Amino acid sequence: MEIGDLERAGGVFESDGFVDRANRSMITLFDRLDALPRSDAFWARTNYRATWYKLGEFARQCLARDPGDDVARWTLIAMSMQTGMYGGLALLAEQPSPSPEVVSDLLALSEHVWMEVGVPPGAELEKALLKVGPELLAQATEPAASAARAFLAGQPFAKALGRDRWEAFVDALAEDRRESAVERAREYLHSDDKAVDDLLAAARWWVEFRDTDARERLQQLLG
Repeated sequence: MEIGDLERAGGVFESDGFVDRANRSMITLFDRLDALPRSDAFWARTNYRATWYKLGEFARQCLARDPGDDVARWTLIAMSMQTGMYGGLALLAEQPSPSPEVVSDLLALSEHVWMEVGVPPGAELEKALLKVGPELLAQATEPAASAARAFLAGQPFAKALGRDRWEAFVDALAEDRRESAVERAREYLHSDDKAVDDLLAAARWWVEFRDTDARERLQQLLG
């Protein structure tokens, strides 16, 4: 993996600013690691080279020494996103002085990993939102506040984000789609004329974020 090559996965909460912050943090901390004197105890029993794999351990040590080290924290968050894991959720929720923006950040991270690996967040996101607490949830801006409340109320992640129909169309446009996914998508199309907008958005997602031409499967559904 390359340092700072994290890209958007196509989420609605996952802004360019969110991804840029994650990438800048990795690059900045990697520079700090590379500048660390080789006499430092961190380099014991190593080849003294700064690598992606050493970056994670360095970030953990930095954060243990200073819980307010945002660069180290966001480096670990970014690395969790790169590896398709939800471990960064706890790191976001455990910030010393989180702002209401943390709710949107939690959803952005969850959405990114969900779209990359296809597995929605469960207990990890619930624990993180509960850790943030009702006061910050009440101060969060829309649409993050509504999505977080819906998820905590028991709605599936895609439905809480308002993307359940879009998710169905993404599945129906996959190259290895199942017939059940196609039937579900057709039910949406038959029940609501406006559903075609989500279908087209799903097709664009395949092209822009998965470099996959879904036109033939799109035509089949529209036909």
